[in-house]
Amino acid sequence: MIINNYIPADAPAAAGDAGQAATVADPPASQPSPGDAAVDAALAKFKAGDYAAALAGFDQALKLSPKDSVIHEVRALALFALGRYPEAAAALNAVLATAPGMDWTTMSNVYGSVDAYTGHLRKLEEFCQTHPDDAAAHFVLAYHYLVGGYSDMAAAALRVVVAKQPGDVVAKRLLDAISPAKDDDPAATPDAGSAPAPAPTTGTGPSAPPDIDLVGGWKAASGKDTIELEVTADSAFTWRARPDGKPAVDLNGTIETAADAVALVSESAGTMVAKVTPRDANSFEFSLPSAPSGTPPLVFTRQP
Repeated sequence: MIINNYIPADAPAAAGDAGQAATVADPPASQPSPGDAAVDAALAKFKAGDYAAALAGFDQALKLSPKDSVIHEVRALALFALGRYPEAAAALNAVLATAPGMDWTTMSNVYGSVDAYTGHLRKLEEFCQTHPDDAAAHFVLAYHYLVGGYSDMAAAALRVVVAKQPGDVVAKRLLDAISPAKDDDPAATPDAGSAPAPAPTTGTGPSAPPDIDLVGGWKAASGKDTIELEVTADSAFTWRARPDGKPAVDLNGTIETAADAVALVSESAGTMVAKVTPRDANSFEFSLPSAPSGTPPLVFTRQP
């Protein structure tokens, strides 16, 4: 996929055909979304700087229009503004897999205040400087550099993502689009059809975590409680929690993945985002950012 219609912040006018870019204020009149009113209210909160309320509003809009990529993208902006980068990366990865994303004109209209946007971008840049191996944060940074038209800096951020998460197809496609690999470049990223090159390691340094295919059945336990997770090839999931001595709780929806995070999107319960850390090909740790400090992650193991 190639992202187009991105222009730098100081450009005097939109580049390319603005009709191709995703817009928030003017969706196609012939296909009104049932979540329009909720989106408008959330955007008003966003422009006022109440990002937590805006996020809640976008979550409500997604219950009405769960497949609207524009709502997913502006929701990711709220997560970005709140500094919740793993969740923002998961949402943006899913959006950019099928849509071109915003241009700067749209982004500036959503934000309203360039100063507020710049402050959030500087915060993300500082985070990436102090966390040079954080793939999720670098994916969000690359997205914003692309919006601003800074392809070289976006490519540098995407190289971090590809190095740390070689299975991230969206990041690789974005990188190839703005910085095509050359046959004589020893650092060129492998073709999509070949196995990813292993991350370089030293005798004392840790190796990169293994890739893991989430499609299939999984099970985890927390004390006497159990959780079963089923993920299908078309990105649908079923989450069944079985609290000890209580009725089972079932959730169904779609799963979005990016770098080291996943988002479970359910119309009935909203969105649950977690950090996923593979242990091996058949097990992974599932950590909720909202969990109390010291809470151990759930460990899911593949079921036969």
